[in-house]
Amino acid sequence: MKLELILYGEPSAPTLRLSELAAHISQLAPGLKLTVYDDFFSIYAADQLDFLARSLALARVKNPQAPLDFRLPPPDPTQHRANQPPKRPNQLPSPIELDFEKRNILNSRTRKAGILYDGHAVAEIAESLLPRTLLRTDKTIVICTVLLLGTFEPSDRRYHARTIVCSQVKLISLTGLVLAPARPVEFYIARQAYRLAGRYEMEAKLEADLGDSILHRDDERLTEVVEGYVLQALAHQTLGYPFCSNPACRLFNAHRQSEMLRAQLRGLLCAEHTAWLRSLGRT
Repeated sequence: MKLELILYGEPSAPTLRLSELAAHISQLAPGLKLTVYDDFFSIYAADQLDFLARSLALARVKNPQAPLDFRLPPPDPTQHRANQPPKRPNQLPSPIELDFEKRNILNSRTRKAGILYDGHAVAEIAESLLPRTLLRTDKTIVICTVLLLGTFEPSDRRYHARTIVCSQVKLISLTGLVLAPARPVEFYIARQAYRLAGRYEMEAKLEADLGDSILHRDDERLTEVVEGYVLQALAHQTLGYPFCSNPACRLFNAHRQSEMLRAQLRGLLCAEHTAWLRSLGRT
């Protein structure tokens, strides 16, 4: 059975060149069937806008020290499933939250990215919208999004921002690529000093001073970096695990900006994963 990659872009990221990304993935894995769409959320906004807005509002992480108790809302907000009792009033999205989510869905080229969402909840929302015929083992669905995604880590009982979240649907957070991998320790020391002094405007200068050592918002290198994370999504779908222990392999699970950029801009796939990628799409 031929493997298909279904890839969704993010219109609000001008330096994510979707056609270039798709062309390079096709070169790397010529046997792979590839289907590309400009945006995931816009496709379902026409007839699912209210449900999508309510779901995303409920997926917000409001307490980073506690795991989110997320449940998909019913399609009709006036109805509740028998096994899903109504949420308490203070758990329901406010009109302001719903308005923000609707505008963020519809204004695809100016989406905001300042809110942390539970990554697995967003993946569940995406899965609920997709036709069942797409949720199969021979299809890898990858959604690029500007939304900042996190997952709860039980070891230190808090949420961590993520670059990629791998469920049945794979999510690549473009904001996470910028914020999740750690910057040099000197950056955090200087930032804390400026914050204590009330000089918040200096944070942008600190980031600019780091230059090409970190990935910036609207970075021209974004397409190449995302390419490696698409490969990780494919690995999760076909191998059951998205990462490689080799720091020079593009499947390396980078925790620092320097590691991520080294693997994605100067790295190659290791021998094992090179053979795996070439095998994709073979019947």
